[in-house]
Amino acid sequence: SDVAKDSLENGDYRAVHEARAWLAASPPEPFLLVLNGKGAHPPYGAPREFHDKWSRDMHALKAAVRLRPPFVPAKPKYHSASVGIPAYRNLTTLPEDAFYRVHAAYLGMVSYNDYLFGELLHGVKAAGLYDRTAVFFSSDHGDFAGDYHLVEKWPGAADDVLTRVPLFARLPN
Repeated sequence: SDVAKDSLENGDYRAVHEARAWLAASPPEPFLLVLNGKGAHPPYGAPREFHDKWSRDMHALKAAVRLRPPFVPAKPKYHSASVGIPAYRNLTTLPEDAFYRVHAAYLGMVSYNDYLFGELLHGVKAAGLYDRTAVFFSSDHGDFAGDYHLVEKWPGAADDVLTRVPLFARLPN
């Protein structure tokens, strides 16, 4: 995306920006602040500096990341090249590099979410609330992001790339 990381055109950044302003205005305590965002969901894309962090050098990416192999016989039918998601989504003819590009875009989105979380924490600290505020951060699910030559997530799928999600919890003191 050509939208800057700190552009209010980006809904996730705008939510963090508004949350920081709300925190700076001395909210009544106790409070609960919940931010739901697009996060690392399709369509794949992140501000350029986060996207380029992972996608500029395909050789370096392939050296750092090993995608899980496609069409493993022991996997459920939805992995099948003939009757599964790859066939349904017409993914079977894409070259290997296409799945690495998807993975790079996904990593860029995850990196951008890390940045946004950091910005929110800076807002908590700047408001003087850090030492008395519990903070939790998680995700609803992962993404195939090119692993198994699949994209997105699929209902009923329980692959580790979908179920292993971050959970950050910080309690005061």
